[in-house]
Amino acid sequence: GQGALGLVGVEGNLIAINVTDMKPIGRIATEDDAPRGTLSAVDLDGDGKQEVVMITRLGRAVVINAIDGKIKWFALGATDAASAAFADVNGDGTLDVLVAAGPSFAIALSGRDGSLIWKAEEAGGSMPAKGTPVSVRSLVTATGSDGTRAFLVGSDPQRSGLRAVGLPQGSVKVAIH
Repeated sequence: GQGALGLVGVEGNLIAINVTDMKPIGRIATEDDAPRGTLSAVDLDGDGKQEVVMITRLGRAVVINAIDGKIKWFALGATDAASAAFADVNGDGTLDVLVAAGPSFAIALSGRDGSLIWKAEEAGGSMPAKGTPVSVRSLVTATGSDGTRAFLVGSDPQRSGLRAVGLPQGSVKVAIH
């Protein structure tokens, strides 16, 4: 029978393997790019089928249909991201993709098509000096204790501490990994 699906990111490719027999079952070419950080499997659109969300070395967020391996959309802007976080930022019933984004604390990309729908600008501070090695950042989503507010928490772009921002009102549907 079908074994469990495993995903391996290597230079130029994301490879799907059957972990039962370790045989490759599919490949997505990333051309001059490579997966970076943690891959996520999440049902963005609530259809019961998982999408794979991949962040790449060149700062792309890529959403892949886990059933057929086709890229649903990709967007630039995930320049500092090690992984993605998820919340329904615009209230359309679809989980959106939140990533660390260079001088901005974070951006939200529509889970439907990857368009930019929200940005949390960084207040004050400066970015690390040009040419300084920069580590990638991760973000997590959480709901407040009363369940009515959603928050995004992660390291700030200066890598000097943690920052938490409230997501737009109504963003209470979050995906916790």
